[in-house]
Amino acid sequence: MLRAGVKPDLVTVTTVLPACTHLAALMHGREIHGYMIINELEKDGDDKDDDVYVKNAVMDMYVKCGSMREARLVFDKMNYKDVASWNIMIMGYGMHGFGGEALDMFYGMCEAQLRPDEVTFVGVLSACSHVGLVSQGQEFLVQMQSQYGVVPTIEHYTCVIDMLGRAGQLEEAYELVSAMPIEANPVVWRSFLAACRLHGNATLAEVAAQQVYELEPEHCGSYVLMSNTYGAVGRYEEVSEVRYTMKQQNVKKAPGCSWIELSDGVHIFVTGDRTHPEDYLIYARLNSLTIRMYEHGALVHSYLKFGFTDEAHQLFEELPIRDVVLWNAMINGFAQIGQLGRALEACKKMVEEGVVLSNFTVTGILSIFSMMGDLNNGRAIHGFAMKMGYDSGIAVLNALIDLYGKCKWVEDALKIFEMMPEKDIFSWNSILCVQEQFGDHGGTLRFFDRMLRAGVKPDLVTVTTVLPACTHLAALMHGREIHGYMIINELEKDGDDKDDDVYVKNAVMDMYVKCGSMREARLVFDMMNYKDVASWNIMIMGYGMHGFGGEALDMFYGMCEAQLRPDEVTFVGVLSACSHVGLVSQGQEFLVQMQSQYGVVPTIEHYTCVIDMLGRAGQLEEAYELVSAMPIEANPVVWRSFLAACRLHGNATLAEVAAQQVCELEPEHSGSYVLMSNIYGAVGRYEEVSEVRYTMKQQNVKKAPGCSWIELSDGVHIFVTGDRTHPEDYLIYARLNSLTTRICSCNAVQANVLVPPLQILQRLHQHTLDCVDIALQILIVVALSLLQLLLLLFAPPTSLVATTNSFLTENVLLNIDSIPQSPGHKDPSLQDTYPRIHGFGEAKFLANTD
Repeated sequence: MLRAGVKPDLVTVTTVLPACTHLAALMHGREIHGYMIINELEKDGDDKDDDVYVKNAVMDMYVKCGSMREARLVFDKMNYKDVASWNIMIMGYGMHGFGGEALDMFYGMCEAQLRPDEVTFVGVLSACSHVGLVSQGQEFLVQMQSQYGVVPTIEHYTCVIDMLGRAGQLEEAYELVSAMPIEANPVVWRSFLAACRLHGNATLAEVAAQQVYELEPEHCGSYVLMSNTYGAVGRYEEVSEVRYTMKQQNVKKAPGCSWIELSDGVHIFVTGDRTHPEDYLIYARLNSLTIRMYEHGALVHSYLKFGFTDEAHQLFEELPIRDVVLWNAMINGFAQIGQLGRALEACKKMVEEGVVLSNFTVTGILSIFSMMGDLNNGRAIHGFAMKMGYDSGIAVLNALIDLYGKCKWVEDALKIFEMMPEKDIFSWNSILCVQEQFGDHGGTLRFFDRMLRAGVKPDLVTVTTVLPACTHLAALMHGREIHGYMIINELEKDGDDKDDDVYVKNAVMDMYVKCGSMREARLVFDMMNYKDVASWNIMIMGYGMHGFGGEALDMFYGMCEAQLRPDEVTFVGVLSACSHVGLVSQGQEFLVQMQSQYGVVPTIEHYTCVIDMLGRAGQLEEAYELVSAMPIEANPVVWRSFLAACRLHGNATLAEVAAQQVCELEPEHSGSYVLMSNIYGAVGRYEEVSEVRYTMKQQNVKKAPGCSWIELSDGVHIFVTGDRTHPEDYLIYARLNSLTTRICSCNAVQANVLVPPLQILQRLHQHTLDCVDIALQILIVVALSLLQLLLLLFAPPTSLVATTNSFLTENVLLNIDSIPQSPGHKDPSLQDTYPRIHGFGEAKFLANTD
């Protein structure tokens, strides 16, 4: 029109101004307003109605384009103002958060003798809602009819419900929805639903959502709000259900839209739309900028990776354009070098500069809070991610699993994992880590089995996560399978990173050691091209723990010959080996040499080993002198070790001293009471036995239930004292009755002064936990499990092996070498300083008493 030389009139400008208003095209609106002033189209004329209509249009444009200052200038220069003029300003101030100015405008309107109308009170109530003036808003709702004669409409009630909802008064808001004289429409319910989402009230949100679904089943907003509400309170199954319902009913979220105002007009872009006439040039330029941004981001990341933080920051600040890629490089770079505070500062600055976050940004922020253990902020970011739609990305979901796992919200981590439509290797590794960190070692193996069934190929992270589960469960067969998988898939093969290689092989060695297979552990050790201190320590500890003191010391000397410096852990292993095989003098020499010759200051663990060594050798006085003389205050572990030695050698006097110390330091620990009771029983002081048990009862000290497990081809079977939930329970205990009768009849169990034979027979049913699948050689398993625990509890140490072999040879009539697998047993009351491996021929039983 302008190019054609046609001069606009008032009708023209009042038609074009609303277009600027809808597009928030402030620059175009200013140009039109300037044209009106220059051509005197805004000048007051004879028709004041036309004048005020035009100026109201100009004001409305400025208000909706966010320029309240220019709107106010137009308002103040108006000679005549109608109700609409005041309403525009009241609505504008309220919408932009200036509640006080909005109410001042309202009172000014009343002073100007203009009667407020329905629109006025929508503006007033909206202002009260936006700035939290709840009591004033409720007063206006009453006054508008009683004082100004304006009957409240659905819009007014919506404003008040929104106001109550923003203030967290959800019950009051719901009461108003139910009590208002007008039937609530979808806008009312969506406003209430949004308030429920804001404050995490899923119960009331469900009520609101149900109403919206019935009134507007195809509106996507209510589904999104309900999904976000469920997500905010951790009900991820319901999130999946809502999204599934949207998919089933073909409800689609409206595409995103953005626009930019340039000198030649307003350019509008919609998600997925490639119809812009300059589309090719735009995306070509975008690719060029993206490549440059990627290069800068890589350089910033490299600086940070090698610790050049100042150089990285300087380069970042010098860049004229900093997109989300560069910000992500800064945030993740700081996080990876442990500068979490600076990473969060970068996040904050990124938001302040108006940079739109990406999935990678959210993932990085979640990782930061995960490392910090900051659950509250992590959950806040989770809520933000759900609101903005970032939670559909697999990287974000993996980061959430890691966050909730490290913050010990395991159920939430599992819910997220189970609701994931697709899972990659990182998803599986994350959930495996969660299970292992939580101590659910059986769960780790179950998820690993699911991972294999899903066709996901394990990597090094996977196997180094699963191996410790095999270690804790003494699941040797599973450990061998994983090691075999590593060999076949060359995960164990030496690579460029020797640190990763040695870490993996150390994990394999540790598994074999703690599962009792020193031969296989030694094979792995001998085949390692590079060994670190931890490699030698694992073998030294293993040999010592399994009673091969000579081999343990040979390993120690070999370590020294390899020019590796022993550390604290090394000497714990060496001293433990001396203790287990009775090398008292050598152990005492090592305690002196470790500081004078190797520069390792003895800790409480080293003194505990020596005290245990002296105690086993019967040198109780020397052990007590060391406890009293050592420069570190004795802890409960030291005293319990000494108490166990006193029990072994029947020294009730020194045992009382040790027990007194333990009871003062750990009055609720049952082990010391049980040991003391056994000591009194061994020397015939039965009154004191009763006193100890009475004290336990008075102080509510309870013996923790014993636990045992065995690994068979179908998995690991775990049993706890008193638990009768095993599917083969009836058959197991029927077989057990037969075995216990035969054991007692052939004198396989020697008399015990503390527990009469009849009580032994009764307690066998409670303590014999290693009862497993009948179909898989139940006779061998139950018999050996029974003997292991029974002999540990009741047989004298000197007759342990002889009694066992006698019973097996004469009664079970089985070849010990053919035993397929070994069960484990854990009795918390029989605590010792270190776990023991008891050998019955080739059968190894793990008495895990730590």
